[in-house]
Amino acid sequence: MKAGEARLLIFGAGAIGGSLGGWLSLEHDETYLYARGEHARAMREKGLILYDAKQPEKRESIPVKVIQRLSDLPDADIVAIAVKLYHLESATQEIKAQYGDNPIILGLQNGVANQKILPENFSRVVFGIIPYNAWIDQPGTIGYQQAGSVLLGIRNLELKPSLKEVTKTLQEAILVRTTDHIEDAAHCKLAVNLSNAVMALAGYPQRQIKDLDHFQQIITNTIYEGVQVIRAAGYQQVELDNIPSWTTIWAAARLPLFLTRGIFKSNVKKSNRSSMSQDVLDKKRRETELEYLNGYILQLAEANEVAVPYNRTIYRLTKERLAREIFEPMAVQDIFSAIQSNIEDSKA
Repeated sequence: MKAGEARLLIFGAGAIGGSLGGWLSLEHDETYLYARGEHARAMREKGLILYDAKQPEKRESIPVKVIQRLSDLPDADIVAIAVKLYHLESATQEIKAQYGDNPIILGLQNGVANQKILPENFSRVVFGIIPYNAWIDQPGTIGYQQAGSVLLGIRNLELKPSLKEVTKTLQEAILVRTTDHIEDAAHCKLAVNLSNAVMALAGYPQRQIKDLDHFQQIITNTIYEGVQVIRAAGYQQVELDNIPSWTTIWAAARLPLFLTRGIFKSNVKKSNRSSMSQDVLDKKRRETELEYLNGYILQLAEANEVAVPYNRTIYRLTKERLAREIFEPMAVQDIFSAIQSNIEDSKA
């Protein structure tokens, strides 16, 4: 261990946690990945294989330190929690049982629920916004879109030393920016994440999207509604790497499709497989971030009296399909028709 080097544990070495762990392992010796099952075995035996979607033939095998029990790492200075929100409560309890309130906690979830859950359990919490997408192709192999980066922030100014320590550790391997407005930033990212449910519902990218016009309309209006809601709730825009600005989002939703098609295709390509598509289409799971993202924005919309027919319909249709024995994606035209019916009903 190098003098002054923090011992970093990444709890949850999935697509985001694994990619971060791979990059950090190249530069920061005291990086450990907590993983289980075939993914853990593959990483221990062959290293973690990372590749950029722009150059899928160039794959890098990175030696990583993998633990399968927290007791294998008696202490940690920083614990980066990279599990999704629906696993955050259980992860929090597992970490507390092993390490108590000793480490700095770094929350890396989508949405804003972690900004409530983590401070209730730990005294030193830093929040991170991840602006890139990543996915697991097979155990031990992770693809990513765009170079890794993170936006860090705190909600308690007394935690500036903790923010400084996390920043110092992460910037050894990835681009790190900090903000004084981490709650605003989390809401800005949440608005873009509303499209995750649309992509899962349409089966993208596992199914070919033939009706690109309506697909574009649905995604851009779903995100734009989200921006309108968070703006009405008093949150401000924060610049995020690889994330469209509010002006770009407005343009995508309001200008003729042919003028914005190029930008739309580029942004959809960046997303590759959304986190919700990975859950319900790749892994066949029923646990998703739907309530934490789309459900949350519906609550915020109601509180601020903002009409959100796109989000309301996407939420309902996705929830209905999640309740079925087999999740079956819908044709884009059928999704669009359901949204239009919602809009017409609201006018009646």
